[in-house]
Amino acid sequence: MNKLSRILQKFHLSFRELELRFWERFGGNPPLGPALAIQGPALIQDRAADSGGDLASIFDGLLWAVPKHRRSIQRNRTRRRDTQKLIKHIPQERFTTCEVCGHTRMIGFLCGHCLIRIRQETREIRDRLMGQLDETQMLPEKESVVVYEGETARPEDKEKLIVEMKKKRPPWFSRALLE
Repeated sequence: MNKLSRILQKFHLSFRELELRFWERFGGNPPLGPALAIQGPALIQDRAADSGGDLASIFDGLLWAVPKHRRSIQRNRTRRRDTQKLIKHIPQERFTTCEVCGHTRMIGFLCGHCLIRIRQETREIRDRLMGQLDETQMLPEKESVVVYEGETARPEDKEKLIVEMKKKRPPWFSRALLE
């Protein structure tokens, strides 16, 4: 009985395909009227009747790989910005050695080690400048020039605010940098 229903089903599908090709070949669309139909609902099995016909059977096996809980923003960012992923995406030729301290740095960026030293030096200059304030405790509206030990102020710097540092100029902080 099962083999007979399969044979009838294959015959029905092949006849339908033949009919569609016939209409394509000779132009036009299949008529909207009645078409050839084979009676035999008892012979062709209904799949909806086998599964019970409920809505759950339609989604059976489709929704198994759905997460139960939403990922938090912190977990998403941690996953996306994993250090192993970041290292893979930065090519090795973008790294070089810092000329001043010898640490590794990316081309086009300041060395992190040197940046700490620059911040320290800037903090010392700022503290020295704040120590020179007058009784109003306001910075003057003049340009300032930093002069280290063993240096003299230039003639064009006489009108500017001179900040004297009591140590030698660091090798990375050149005087030409200020011009």
